[in-house]
Amino acid sequence: MSKQRIIIILGVLVVIMPYLGFPTSWRKGFFLLAGITIVICGYKISKEIKSLKADGENSLTAFKDNLDEHKPNKETI
Repeated sequence: MSKQRIIIILGVLVVIMPYLGFPTSWRKGFFLLAGITIVICGYKISKEIKSLKADGENSLTAFKDNLDEHKPNKETI
């Protein structure tokens, strides 16, 4: 399961948890685990984003200018 999906599911569960009727001690435990999981996923996502940015800055983008290829030649006219 992707980290983004985990964060979304935990967010939905945090929103509906007070209405499900669980005892307070269970809710506190769940909120603690959900919070820790969200922090860990957020940290991993930020590390992935930083590594992708670093890879993009160091790599060279090679491209060919196609402007001349689209001009009609005198031979084709």
